[in-house]
Amino acid sequence: MKNSKILYILCSGDVEMNIQINEVLYKTLFSKIDNIAFVDLKIKYKNFNNKNHSFVNNSYNYKTLSINTISELSKLLKQDCVIFSLCSHTPKDWIVFFLAKIYKTKIVYQNPLGETVKVNVNAGSVSRIHSFLKVFKPIKFLSLTYAALAKLGVFQNIDTFYTTENYLEVKYKNNKSFNRVKVVNSKFYDSFLENKNSITDEYIVFIDSNIPSHKDQVRMGFVPMDRSYYYCKLNLLFTSLEEITSKKVVICLHPKYDEKNLKQDFPNNLAVKYKSDLYIPKASLVLFHESSLINYALIYNKKLIQLTSKKFNDFVSENIKSWSNAINAPQLEFDNDLTKNKLMKILQKHNNNGYKNFFDSSIIGSGFEGELGSNQILNDIQNYYKIK
Repeated sequence: MKNSKILYILCSGDVEMNIQINEVLYKTLFSKIDNIAFVDLKIKYKNFNNKNHSFVNNSYNYKTLSINTISELSKLLKQDCVIFSLCSHTPKDWIVFFLAKIYKTKIVYQNPLGETVKVNVNAGSVSRIHSFLKVFKPIKFLSLTYAALAKLGVFQNIDTFYTTENYLEVKYKNNKSFNRVKVVNSKFYDSFLENKNSITDEYIVFIDSNIPSHKDQVRMGFVPMDRSYYYCKLNLLFTSLEEITSKKVVICLHPKYDEKNLKQDFPNNLAVKYKSDLYIPKASLVLFHESSLINYALIYNKKLIQLTSKKFNDFVSENIKSWSNAINAPQLEFDNDLTKNKLMKILQKHNNNGYKNFFDSSIIGSGFEGELGSNQILNDIQNYYKIK
């Protein structure tokens, strides 16, 4: 008898973007599970006709369902299903966790990026509105509110929490927010195993963090670095590096970077989006501020330089510090107008002492080298939740 339980992958954003961010996992799930679909949450307070559609991405068909009303969401959660949540814990998605509690719907959640970056800032901008935001920290307040409501039983707890960090299995073992914690290998390791990209040293790769436009720092009450200053200093550095090494700088754009600004921001460089897994293996040097994409560089054992600045706000600086503590890569103040001689000395440094520990604890956190984290999640979902 065919099992009718369904796995719904809920997201309140661009479905295709979510697939691109974790493509190996979704290819694995959709190729091995029959009863599965993405759910694109577009909750409004007017009735719209529900539209089912599918689209093709890299030869895989992903079934997608649009949910436009709370009534439609209720009907979906009433079914015999398990929810794979890609939703945020901000108020716009609280309705999901509230209804899941009512209908006793199981929720699983994956933390694919790890927990390297932990922002804990105490200072911010000087404007009145940003000073207000800094003191009251709306994101932190909403996060605490969500946690309190979850503890009071208003929201459904996460039934299974998939993490890439092996220490979190112990940390969260008795955490009432999660019924069970499973450690799986990193999505970056999945991409490494699946793609088998050729390894060269033909480029210098910069991993973009969208520093002047990243909205999280604004919501936390911080003023971003001046856009003109940032890109001017960055491009001067790129030019110097290209002259010294005779290698082109390739920009791996942040997923939320607005590409209409490319000609102004990166006028002389090749800039790509969602292709970091292709270009990082081809790098002789990887430049970064703070980004989870550093995992790729660590897997390929690439030379790293972390770009810092005394003019970064505390939000960015704390993120940079977290990565520095994790892997201890050489640092360079990119806006310090270094001479070519000093730049060449920095290029000769290659401190990879912290890379192996990070690889073992956060990239193959499950302890099983050579295994896809996607298969580990698939097997757990199929065996534990009986979804076929």
